Amino acid sequence: MKIILKFIVGLMLSTSTALIAQDQKSKLKEWGDTELTCFGNNCNSTENYKLSLHEIDDPYMWYAQISSQYRTANYYAVPEQQPYPIFLTKGTDWGDDKMIYFLNFTSQGGNYYNKSILIIDDLLYVIEEEQNHSWKAHQIFSKDNYKGVKGMIAKEKKIKELAQIDHDKIVNDYINSQKEILSAKTPEYKAKNQEYYDRFKLEKGWANQDISDSYEILKEQRITNVVRVKNNKANTVFIGFDGPGSIPNSKLKPGDEITIECNLADIYLFLSNDSNREPVKFLFTPEDWCGKQYIIN
Repeated sequence: MKIILKFIVGLMLSTSTALIAQDQKSKLKEWGDTELTCFGNNCNSTENYKLSLHEIDDPYMWYAQISSQYRTANYYAVPEQQPYPIFLTKGTDWGDDKMIYFLNFTSQGGNYYNKSILIIDDLLYVIEEEQNHSWKAHQIFSKDNYKGVKGMIAKEKKIKELAQIDHDKIVNDYINSQKEILSAKTPEYKAKNQEYYDRFKLEKGWANQDISDSYEILKEQRITNVVRVKNNKANTVFIGFDGPGSIPNSKLKPGDEITIECNLADIYLFLSNDSNREPVKFLFTPEDWCGKQYIIN
């Protein structure tokens, strides 16, 4: 009888854990603040990575941070995923107005997400969305300890194991399955949290639309208070100020489109991203192009 009870309790716990593992906030809490080991070609062997979870205005405002001795990246809760977090997306800090970071969620004119993170089983992925809305695994992290001689041997074994896995397929299958759960949970969540949706309305220029909204609608909603800048040249260019300071996503490959805020200083064209670079020519004043598209020819 005791064996049967243990089996039932074990089954209930394993089922509960599996469900929790799908919710990214729950999974991040489960991982806690921890050191990370990076796998793959996009890792720097000299960096010591760490993961931490930060709650600012719980339950709405929270983010995970991946940091090293060289850099720090913040990945924020996606507004439209509040009912059921699927992934967190890289953004910049918000300053006085907390919600301004929504405008930094997307690259390429709002068509698709910038780098994002999610945890699947025992791996944390840094992922990037392609123009066709599929996802690619950019970096892979584990919280396992690989220190000492035994750790080095175990790490080499793990590298070989990971090399045999189609991580892009795992990520895309996971996100597609989780979107269905998010869609099912959204109506009830909205009914119980109307204050949240009232608080961050679309007319303020921020994205709080239902998961069913198309990318075209999403794009139009996100460009209200920004300038769309598209590179129509055959070569890669850089844009910025003729002076101190820089703008996010200043590198534009042929065909790329980015968004910048309307309250920035005059924008100039550069042919490199060097610190001692000189502007090639003046392009535009953002205030004059607010809500419009500027094409670099």
